[in-house]
Amino acid sequence: MNNLGHKGVFKKHFLTFCVSALGKRLPGTIWYVAWRANFYKEDGYQGRFIILASGIEMAIIVIAAAFVSFLFSIPLIQQFSYSLIGFIIVIIASLLLLHPRIKQWIINKYNIEISNFDYKDIITWFLAYVLVWLLVGILLFSFGNLFSEFDITSLGYFIGTTAMIGVLSRLFLFLPSHFGFGEVSLSLLLSGIMPSSLAVVIALSNRIIITFFEIIWAIIAVIITRVSDRNNPK
Repeated sequence: MNNLGHKGVFKKHFLTFCVSALGKRLPGTIWYVAWRANFYKEDGYQGRFIILASGIEMAIIVIAAAFVSFLFSIPLIQQFSYSLIGFIIVIIASLLLLHPRIKQWIINKYNIEISNFDYKDIITWFLAYVLVWLLVGILLFSFGNLFSEFDITSLGYFIGTTAMIGVLSRLFLFLPSHFGFGEVSLSLLLSGIMPSSLAVVIALSNRIIITFFEIIWAIIAVIITRVSDRNNPK
């Protein structure tokens, strides 16, 4: 947000990110963008600015997830031919959004005031999200070990599976709801290395525990903001 022109304090971005993340759990994933726009509206930023910024973020997330998927789950992508088509669609759409000419056309058409960013910024964001996807896969591996014991050699499978679902779930971004797609797909992919019943338990537990974490972080962000505002009144 700062690179794109929103020179705000960290606590505002932290609060917005943590609270709006809960919007991803509602039917119709893009609710979180509306929540972000509402938070930043009080700072005078247009909803169009937030939509474009969130779109750029999403494109980087998808490209990073695709990269991690190709590192760890090429056999899975080849096994499920539909996934390859989905990968191509999502990756092309993401790359087009980041293309300078298309980005500039969107900015001009919708009169969006946004700072220019270069490929160095894109690479930095990309590497950051590659790390995030690796950590998310490690987290899923840890959840799995709550219910069974998996050898460390299967860690790459968990990482690749998580990133692969992260790419394919973006195909349903603008549908009214794709609730259950991630859990069903994750269960299907995990059943390749464990009993299907255990795969379902891990996939559902993964969603429940992460949602619980997101609620906790949202509460923490609200508390930090209120305490800060009380100690530093305008």
